[in-house]
Amino acid sequence: MPLDGFHVIHWASSQFGSLLPMHLGGAALMMLALAITLLVYGAKMVPTSWMLVAAGFAAAVLAYFIVGTAINGSGGIQDNPNVQTAAWRYGPACVAIVVFGISGFLFRLSLRAWASDENSGKAFGLALFLMFAAGTFVSVQVVRGSLNPSLIPHRTAARDDGTRMIDVNSPDGPVRRSVSAPRRH
Repeated sequence: MPLDGFHVIHWASSQFGSLLPMHLGGAALMMLALAITLLVYGAKMVPTSWMLVAAGFAAAVLAYFIVGTAINGSGGIQDNPNVQTAAWRYGPACVAIVVFGISGFLFRLSLRAWASDENSGKAFGLALFLMFAAGTFVSVQVVRGSLNPSLIPHRTAARDDGTRMIDVNSPDGPVRRSVSAPRRH
C-alpha cells in the first residue's frame, strides 16, 4: 500500500457511478442519520465531545454532497459540475474529519478503559487505542490523497453549450474564461 494517500471522492465516484438516484438517496439518508447521531451523542456527553460534534457536521456536509449527486441523477461526480468542485475540494476533508472525530472518541474511551480497575480494562483500552491509531492513519492518508493533483480529473473538456469549465489545476490564467457574444456576419 503506497503511503502517498488515497482520494476517497475518486474512489466513491468509480464505485457508485452506476447507482440509481433512489439508492444514492438511501445512502444520503444513512449519512444524515449518522450525522444526527454523532451530533446528539457528542453534545449530550459530559463533558461535550467536540470531536463527535465536528464529525457530525462533516457527515452532514457529506450527506449534502450525496444528495446533490442523487438530484443530478448520476453517481459519477464527473457528470455534475455544480457538485463536482465542492465535493472534490471539501469531500476528502469531511471524510477525514468524520474518521478522526470517531477515532478521537475511541481514544477517549481507551483512556477510560485503561484507568478502570477491571482486569480486562487494560486489554480493552489497548485495543481501542489501536483503533484510534488506525483511524488517525486513515484520516491522514485521506488528506494526503486529496492533495494529489494527479487524481483530480481534468475539467476543461468542452461542454454541450459551447462554454468551458474552469480548470482548477491551472496555476496561471484567469479564474473564469471570458465568453464573448457570437459574431454577426
